[in-house]
Amino acid sequence: MFLDIEDVDLAEQLLRINRGKGNKERIVPISHRACEWLMFYISKVRSVTSFIGSGSALCLANSGKRYSPNKLSEMAGRYVQVIWI
Repeated sequence: MFLDIEDVDLAEQLLRINRGKGNKERIVPISHRACEWLMFYISKVRSVTSFIGSGSALCLANSGKRYSPNKLSEMAGRYVQVIWI
């Protein structure tokens, strides 16, 4: 699963997930707080790390390249372990 900027609808608080389980497209609601964080990330963080080769990828590594889905899952898992220990 890869998320692009255009997959996020901040006004409607929705996220389009392509190529998810069963290769189906899904539209899922996201919270107001998640939208605030996404707006902050897109305007302040992503804008600093992106370059022409970044394309429309939502989540970028420090190199400006798209994160792989496995890398994001690994990072989230490590974060959960840290806050629960």
